[in-house]
Formats: sequence, structure tokens, C-alpha cells
Amino acid sequence: MKYSRIDHQSSAILLVSPGIQAIGSETQLLDVVSACSEFICDRILFEKGSFTSDFFQLSTRLAGEILLKLSMYRVPAALICPTEELPTGKFYEFVLETNRGNAFRIFTDRAAAENWLASLKISRF
Repeated sequence: MKYSRIDHQSSAILLVSPGIQAIGSETQLLDVVSACSEFICDRILFEKGSFTSDFFQLSTRLAGEILLKLSMYRVPAALICPTEELPTGKFYEFVLETNRGNAFRIFTDRAAAENWLASLKISRF
């Protein structure tokens, strides 16, 4: 993974870009959460390719585990993924459900993802 910081509307967002290895486990996600401290960020924006294909297959439970960890650490996150690359069926229903909340959303547009993340009021305690 490659990390960089985006300062957007007085919010600090950790941008996660695909690197040699995509996120395919809770442990790898915890490395990303740790990077938030290093970059002094409190929200995460994942670019397309940041997750392994297992993330998009609900039967692997990876998406649920990752969203649970993000929720536990109170780190809102967004993923940029073109509509045509989103699986249909149950995963699409999952996207519709998660996009109603304020913990994790999937966007097709980077600017919309940054604006949503920046608009969130984050409470740590």
C-alpha cells in the first residue's frame, strides 16, 4: 500500500493507493489504521485496487470484517470504485445498505468521496 495525506476542507484524509499488495486481511487493514496516526488523519479514502477480490465476494466475509474494524476504531472510510466494476447481486445490495450509513461508503467519483468524508463530524469518545 502507498499512503499520502489529503487536506480537504479542514479535514485530514489518508489516501490509500494500491501498491504491491492489496488489503486482503484484518491485519493488513490494521496497518492502514496505524498509518492514520502516522499521517495524523482521522478518515480513510481507498482508491480502486486497494482491496483483493475477496472483498467483493461476501462469502469470504472480508468486507464485513473490514467494516467492523473500521467501526470499532471509529475511522470512517470510502472506496472509489467504478460502477461497472462493482459486482451485482448480494454485493450490490451490501453497497446500497452501507451507503446509507456514516461508517463506510463506496463512490464512483473521487471528489464526491472526499466531500463526504470531509463533511463527517467525528466523535472519538
